[in-house]
Amino acid sequence: MKQIILTVEDNSLIPKLKAAVKLLHGVINVKVVNVDSKEKANKETLEAINELRRGDYAGKLDNSSKEELLKSLMML
Repeated sequence: MKQIILTVEDNSLIPKLKAAVKLLHGVINVKVVNVDSKEKANKETLEAINELRRGDYAGKLDNSSKEELLKSLMML
């Protein structure tokens, strides 16, 4: 069994999408969940995301070889 996740900004589309999807052969269930993207990540994760966006991260990884990768990981 597989799931397809849609993210919709316009809530007025929800009833139409639900009705259309229910018409498809093999669809077992249609569920609508309110998701706030800021609630998905904890404080540390959000700060890490913001650091990456600013280009302020711990360092660079050298993946030229397994040994160099391990060394650069240990230096972080």
